[in-house]
Amino acid sequence: MNRKTWILPVLSGLLAMDAAWATPLYENDFEALGKLNFRGSFGPRWIGDLKTAEREGHVKVHRQGLCEQGEKSHSGVMSYVLDLTVDKSTGKWGGACMFQSPALRIPLDKPVYLTGYVYPELLPPDLMLSLGVIFETTDPKTGKKSGGSLRLTRRGIDPEGWMVFSEDVSKLVTGRFPGAVMTGWMIDIHSNRAFHGQRVKLYLDDITVTDSPPSVNVTRDGVVRGHDILSRNPYEVSYLSYYREVPDAAPNRAFNSSFELGLKDWFPMVQRSKEHERTGRRIELPDPAAIFRIVTPDDAPHGRRVLKVERNGKRNNITLRSLPLQIQDGKDYVLSFYARASKPTLLRVNSRPVNLAGGWQRCVVPLPRIACYQTWNGKKFPGRFELNFTNEDDADLQFDAIQFQRAPLTEYRGHGIVQFAAKPRSRYGLYLPGSTPEFEVTLCNDASERRRSVLRWEMKNYRRDVIARGMKTVELDAGAGDSFRISAPAELRHCTLSAVLEAP
Repeated sequence: MNRKTWILPVLSGLLAMDAAWATPLYENDFEALGKLNFRGSFGPRWIGDLKTAEREGHVKVHRQGLCEQGEKSHSGVMSYVLDLTVDKSTGKWGGACMFQSPALRIPLDKPVYLTGYVYPELLPPDLMLSLGVIFETTDPKTGKKSGGSLRLTRRGIDPEGWMVFSEDVSKLVTGRFPGAVMTGWMIDIHSNRAFHGQRVKLYLDDITVTDSPPSVNVTRDGVVRGHDILSRNPYEVSYLSYYREVPDAAPNRAFNSSFELGLKDWFPMVQRSKEHERTGRRIELPDPAAIFRIVTPDDAPHGRRVLKVERNGKRNNITLRSLPLQIQDGKDYVLSFYARASKPTLLRVNSRPVNLAGGWQRCVVPLPRIACYQTWNGKKFPGRFELNFTNEDDADLQFDAIQFQRAPLTEYRGHGIVQFAAKPRSRYGLYLPGSTPEFEVTLCNDASERRRSVLRWEMKNYRRDVIARGMKTVELDAGAGDSFRISAPAELRHCTLSAVLEAP
């Protein structure tokens, strides 16, 4: 069963999400300056100085440091690149070459999870890569300190080819070395055979040490799936993923793409324009609620509802913006949608021109090698993309069946899940004395077969005491919807509605 939680505050409300995150003890996503130090090469003699190792021909570093913008990164725009050649080790001992982080001091007397991502751009088949933990231990009898390192087992490979390492290093280390302290982490290039001049190029990103398991979403087959963007880099926006409920196989990534749930997940705007400055023509700036409407024409391309932009002959500049959609940076995407206009007009879709006229037409906009270019206050928004439909005219418009997908283009399909929306029945959720807060709940089955869904809800007052709860079971045919109302108890003026939808 999928469970999707939704919370709607009336008058005021607060939703805190940080509490569910693992507490970071150390993190480096290499968006700022970062440096790894040479730890040593081994085979069979240990060499702990890079100059000595290079002079004797054991290793040659071609490039080391932050990557160039546009190169491979797991999140954000930067990662750490290491390009080197390894040579001169004996077959008896094999070979190892290690680079380590700056010094840390993290006790291992409780769970400590080391997580990191490694992308092997060049890796000969007889070489292996591992993330490892470096530790220091004290002999309880003699008080003598000693150090060591252990390799982590790879958890899997993510969809973009990044090796994923994540393990409780306290359990890994203290089982053999009680009382140990983590003093750093390392990237380890090693082989069971002698090094013989192999070239290795790798990228490192998102190295974290946390006190609880991070969300890497490793499946039982050992393959890591896509994960939420939860970076705390000061130059990136941290947010909880919107995309948990979308099936991996669903071609359409746009939410409420056929407007069967009204304007949920879409943001209509009427903006000021430079048209008046250019031509002297008057541009209207009316209330968006008077322009954007959900209507039910007989010829809707999909479902029953479409979005209508009603100008009434007055020129204005409108924008329809989507909820941020999940993307894989650098991949080819394609956007398609049905639209019609009351007269010929130019629609701009993410700055790309689309001509509209007459009846319904399916418009296709290629988005090759898509990347998130959006910034705000110097912060980046990696892994997500917004759709923007803009028109500066007096034509009436209608939109339906929007599909945002990885290329190539397919026939229109929805998410394949049951979705729901809820909103106060009064505008802005404000209620006069003597009236009662009331909510309207709408469900839509976007799957291709009949689905049974259960909606459980509870209502809280301003002290967050639960003052009412309920449950409703709904059977929906493919493409069908339903709606009902939830009323607050009598004389309640301030409330928060929280609902959970369960469906296959």
